[in-house]
Amino acid sequence: MPDSSGPDSSGSDFSRSDFSGWPDVLSRLTAGQILDAPTVRAVVNELLEGRATPAQIGGLLLAWRTRGETSSELSAVLR
Repeated sequence: MPDSSGPDSSGSDFSRSDFSGWPDVLSRLTAGQILDAPTVRAVVNELLEGRATPAQIGGLLLAWRTRGETSSELSAVLR
């Protein structure tokens, strides 16, 4: 399994510890909370590393779309 910690493309460090798990992330989004940049980058890392199921990906996209994506979240996705 590849190491999931280290610098991202923006030079910031992230780790799996920034990822609190799909239930927490989806609950926060459906409650209308904005995800902080380290969490967003950890979620994107989970997606890119293939650790997310199709249901988790669908839940994430649906929750984000329903609540509305913020510019800070989209910016974190692109880093």
